[in-house]
Formats: sequence, structure tokens, C-alpha cells
Amino acid sequence: MATVEEALLLAVDHHTAGRLAEAETLYGRILDAVPDQPDTLHFLGVLSAQCGYPNRAIALIRHAIAVNGTVPDYHTNLANALRAAGRLTEVPAVLRRAALLAPPEARRWSHLGMAHRQNGDAAATRRAFETALLLAPTDAQVLHTLALTCEALGDPRAALAAHSRAAAISPSLLSSRLAAATLHARFGDGAADRILSALIADAPDLAAAHHNRAALLQEQGRMAEAAAGFRTALTLEPADADAWYALATLDKEAQRLGPAVARYRRALAVRPDFEEAHLDLRFLQSREIPSWHFTMLADSARNEAYRRAIEKAVTPGCRVLEIGTGAGLLALIAARAGAGEVHTCELSAPLAAVARGVVADNGYANRVTVHHKRSNELRVGADLPDRADILVSEILDSGLLGEGHAPSVRHAVAELLKPGATVIPAAATLWAVPIEAPSLAATHPIRSVCGFDLSRLEAYRNPAYSALSLTDLPHRRLAEPAMVARFDLANPPLPGPVGDCTFAIAAPGTVHAVAFWYDLHLDAEITVSTGPKGECRHWLQAVQFLDRTVDVTPGDTLPARMRYVAGRLVVSITSPLPPPAGEGDFQLTPRLRTGRLSDSG
Repeated sequence: MATVEEALLLAVDHHTAGRLAEAETLYGRILDAVPDQPDTLHFLGVLSAQCGYPNRAIALIRHAIAVNGTVPDYHTNLANALRAAGRLTEVPAVLRRAALLAPPEARRWSHLGMAHRQNGDAAATRRAFETALLLAPTDAQVLHTLALTCEALGDPRAALAAHSRAAAISPSLLSSRLAAATLHARFGDGAADRILSALIADAPDLAAAHHNRAALLQEQGRMAEAAAGFRTALTLEPADADAWYALATLDKEAQRLGPAVARYRRALAVRPDFEEAHLDLRFLQSREIPSWHFTMLADSARNEAYRRAIEKAVTPGCRVLEIGTGAGLLALIAARAGAGEVHTCELSAPLAAVARGVVADNGYANRVTVHHKRSNELRVGADLPDRADILVSEILDSGLLGEGHAPSVRHAVAELLKPGATVIPAAATLWAVPIEAPSLAATHPIRSVCGFDLSRLEAYRNPAYSALSLTDLPHRRLAEPAMVARFDLANPPLPGPVGDCTFAIAAPGTVHAVAFWYDLHLDAEITVSTGPKGECRHWLQAVQFLDRTVDVTPGDTLPARMRYVAGRLVVSITSPLPPPAGEGDFQLTPRLRTGRLSDSG
């Protein structure tokens, strides 16, 4: 009959050969005969852990340690079973016991260090690896892990020393060479470029080396070389989100916005939670679609006025043309109101793409066609099957005509609309008022600031009106608002004078600017105002600063003229005018009028 020792040797042979069932049977028979046989308890515990029963393994190995607690491997394998059971906080103490029981061995202290590292105890990790290095001072892998621990502890100098020793002992340890170069770059010395260049020469297929050297070149301002390096890194590792992000940033800084957007998207495709790429992409997209689009869409008075006018005008099956798609809101309103087809044109490629998506999202892709063209590029018979019954546009700014409304509508009326087609908006009435605004007048025009002559900058200031809120602008009205012009927006004005008015000065002061706004008549019944007391909030008011200020006193009359010049309205103070014509009924044809505004604006 075999002895316990012979049976145990046979069981271990089965175990090491992978015949686990036979091994387990023999281990069990041995324990039936000798319940406290420690080696058998230990080996059966190891087998249990291998079969996916870590808690049974823990119990068996602890039983073995209770019988004989001086065997280092018992403690090492108990630590493995504890780790398999997810009881990580218990592992370091067990491994420390194993290291203390065994003859001085670097690997056991390294295992202890890794256990501490897994638990996030950087200080204990460092102590364990430093002990391992005392026993094996040329172990490059231990040095590398010690370096990583020193970095986690905020000791980059010690980390650099350990990485450098590891790289010197084992040049094939590329991760330490990379890390040493990164730390040299952090300290601003020239060794980083030398190390990375040597690393690329030794391992030309190492994407991280190309990436890190490209990042170093980028910090040095060598942008073309940096871009080439990042492209090489991506050739070797296409899933390098950081390289895509770096190239996108180089494109953004060079104003190559299209490629930048594409590369930010590639970075996010690789790493969807890449916060920096997400924020930079949103920033660039916000530059492609100006922020005023969002305030415009939030203007409920504007939206409601257009909705009412469009729904009144649309008849079942009619054809609608829109100039200036934006996000597609007005085109969708027309389609929902019953238009048979809606053709809308948008010059901005990003906005046109967004609008197509919005139209599809809302289920109107079969009736709304978004053209990425200028309106004067549309052709009947090619883009439109026939002339349109209704024209809708909202290419208006705070000064009414500054977004190209007049030439666009004139072309559409002549080439794209049926005779007598409805035009929305139909008309506009402009109001103006002289104001004193010394805070802004100081830089309109620019002369002296803080005692220094900055007049050279004046040549670069936009001389046109500014879109400002009179509600927020510190100013003082020097007269009551006066009506300066009325426009039929189906027959917009040609360049030249469009209206005159005379302000009856009511307060003493200095006229720095003339502010103007308009009542927008969507049709003969629906009107909204862009004035400071009007319903619409996103257009603000146009403020035209004068080339020369005018001092006034109560009782003065101040004549002003409005002209349509270079695609926008301009107001100037003129010589005295003949008495103004009397008031008349509202019309939709150009007519020069003067008058007083009682409570509008």
C-alpha cells in the first residue's frame, strides 16, 4: 500500500499534468487518512482556486497555514486566492508574511509592492519596491515599477532617476525610455529630444515615440514637424485619440477649421468620453453657426408672428420658397401648414446640413428641400419645378437690410416667384431718435485713450451701425422718435436716399449717435417691433455714431437722412429740410415720410 508521501507525489503529478479530477480524488483520500496534512491541504486549495472556488481555496490554505505557518508558498497562494475572491485589502499582509518567511528574494517584495499598488497605497508600494531593489539592484522591471510609483507620489525627480537606470540596464525596456523622455521634457532640458530620436531609430514602429516627439516639437513651436510626427504615429496606431486631437488642434490654430472638425470627430470616435475633444469640437461648431441663431430661435414673438403669417398665406399644395434656411424652422412651419413643397436655400454648408437633418427628424424630408446655394443661384426648371406662390425670408438684421435682403428679394420676385406672389414679411416702418451716449462715443471715432493717441486704430473700426440694446446702453434721448421711412419689402429700395425726418429737440445735450429700429409688418395685419419696448428681443437696435457730434438745445430742429449704401442703411445729419409732408395711410410701397412716434419703442 502506498505511503502518504507516495500518494501525494502521484496527486501532484496528476495536478501538474492537468488531470485535475484525478488529483482532487487523491488529495481527498490523503486527507481522509491524515486530515491535517498541510501540503495536501495547500495543493487542494490551489486546485480549488484554479477550478473557480476561491473561498474554498482560502479555507483549505488557511488550514494548512494553521498546521504549518512557516512555508512561504502557502502565504503566497493564499494571497492569490484572496485576490481571486476580490478581498484585495487582505492581500498585502499575507504577501508581507511570505516575504519575511522566505530567504531574501526580490520577486516576493515585488509581488508585495504590486499588491499595495493595486490597493492604491503608493507609499507602501514604494517601500516594497525599494526593498526589492536592495536585493536585486539591476532588475529593470522593478526599477520601472518603482519609477511609476514615484510619479504617483509626486516625486518626478526620483521617477526620472529610476526610469533612467531601468533604461540603461535594459535598453529594450522601451516604456522606461519613453517615460524618461517625458520627464526630461517636463523639466525643460534638452535630453528629451535626444532620447526620443534614439528611440525612434531603435524602434521605428513604436507609435508612442513618434507621438511623444511630435508633442515635444509642438511645444517648441515647430508645427509642421509636429504634424508630420503625429501623422506617422497615426499610421502606426490609428486608434491614438490623443494624436487625432493634437492634429485637430494644429489645424484649429492654423484656421483650417474643416479638417480640425473632422479630426476632433475622429478622436471622439476612438474615445467617446474625450472631454477636451468634445469641448473644442463644440467651440468650432459654434463658430460655424453664429450664436445669434440661438437667440433668434428663442425669440417667441418673432416665431409666433411668422407662424401666423405663414399659416394665413399657405394654401393646400402651394409652392413656398424660403431664403435663408437657418435651422429650418420657417420651412417646417410652411410644410406643416399644408404647402405641397417647400424649397429653402442656405449659404452656410454646416447650417444646410443641420437643416436637412432637422427636416428629416421631423418627418418632412419628402416636402422640404434644402438647397446649399445662394438664392440668386436657384433656377426654375432645375432647382424649382416652377415659380413659387409664396416667398418667406428672415434675412434681416438690427438695421433691417444688412444681411442682403434687398438684392435677394429683388432677384426672387423677378426670377423665382409667380406674378402677385405673397411676400413675407411684407413691409417695414423705420423709426429713429438722436441720443447722447458719451461712454461709447469715446471710441466712436477712436482718438485718445488714457492719454495716449490711438487714432491709428480708427481705420480698422467698422463704421456702420452697431447692434446694441438701448435698454442696457447708458444714453439719453434728446428728442422723441420720428418715422424716417416705410418700405415695401416685396419691392426693396435701390442704393440711394430712402427717407428723411426732422427731430424736434426736447432736451439740451450733444448728439453722439442716431439709434433706429423698425416695425416689421409680416402682412397688413401682423406686426412686431424691434424697438426697445417692442416684442422682439433678438434683433436689438441699430446705433449709428456720427462722424461729428452736434450740440443741441430745446426748440432746435435736427434734420436727418437715411440712405441705403453698400448693402445697409446709414443715417446722417443733414442741412435743414422743407416742412415734412402730412401723415397718410399705411401703404406697401416706398414712400418718404416723417412723423412722431407716440408710444411705440
